[in-house]
Amino acid sequence: MTNEQFITKVLSIAKIGLKYSKDEYAIENYAELQKLGIKMLSQVSNKEVNSNIFVRDVYPTPNISVRIIITNDKDQVLFVKEKVEAKWGVPGGWCDLFISPKANAKKEVFEETGLEVEILDLLAVFNRELYRTPKTILSDYVMYFNAKIINSSKLDIGFEVSEAKYYNMDALPILSTNNTKKELAIVWDVLKNNKKVFVD
Repeated sequence: MTNEQFITKVLSIAKIGLKYSKDEYAIENYAELQKLGIKMLSQVSNKEVNSNIFVRDVYPTPNISVRIIITNDKDQVLFVKEKVEAKWGVPGGWCDLFISPKANAKKEVFEETGLEVEILDLLAVFNRELYRTPKTILSDYVMYFNAKIINSSKLDIGFEVSEAKYYNMDALPILSTNNTKKELAIVWDVLKNNKKVFVD
């Protein structure tokens, strides 16, 4: 756990305490804890932080994203080049509110590639803290799905990506921070060897 992640955890505890505690003494302590956490986060991140990063009035939970594995008849996997990092990842993104994981997965594929897909299987659920470098101050989980194309349309690249291309899993392009070789290796092993869903 990095210093930033430790402070983030403290801020989440302060947020929970301020939301649910009924004891005036405890509320005062949680407010002080929050104030100190905000100050410390500003110092260690070299960015001015003026409020608790958990701004929504809900219990802090990990962010959720989806990633989708689509293969062709050569056993290659579809990757998209993300404009932000100019690096590659399988289609996917953050889950929108009030939409199921499968619906989010289908939406992300369509928005990035113009392809309509059927979601076949859940392959893995990762706690990205265990795989991602560099570490981030927020916690997130990612769900990997297997999908097949259900239309014959040509690729229609969305505004978030610049290219789409199939790659062999033993010759991957330079990956964005949104997926790692370790995650992809686990997902590929589950898919090709009919293993149980991998869950951290």
